[in-house]
Amino acid sequence: MKFEKPLSGLKVLEMGQLIAGPFTTRMLAEFGAEVIKVEPPGKGDPIRKWRYIYKGSSLWWKVQSRNKKSITINLKSEEGQRIIKELVRSCDIVVENFRPGVESDYIRTILNHCNGDKETAAKKLGISKTTLWRKLKQ
Repeated sequence: MKFEKPLSGLKVLEMGQLIAGPFTTRMLAEFGAEVIKVEPPGKGDPIRKWRYIYKGSSLWWKVQSRNKKSITINLKSEEGQRIIKELVRSCDIVVENFRPGVESDYIRTILNHCNGDKETAAKKLGISKTTLWRKLKQ
């Protein structure tokens, strides 16, 4: 007998890197959600090469990316923006953890544009607008 997981049927778009966003979506994937991870062209998520490398990838990557689908999209290209809009329309949840002010306006624009026929939730994770880290990154 096969049991359905609690979040089966939920579709999640992950537009995050390193720990906060990917950890959140990994938990959703563990409970059955279909997670589609968007990575930048070239090197992908920096966590792929973070810390100890085993058989070409970081152990962190192997843990954080399990049970997920992955796609490379250039968010700055017209084609990439078209693909992201299609993905957002087809997903129930969008999780992003871009640094404040970097991609957030872009993501907000896409979510506002695509929020027509169903509700899409966007969760902001990671660096808060008031942390020292944010001030150092500006």
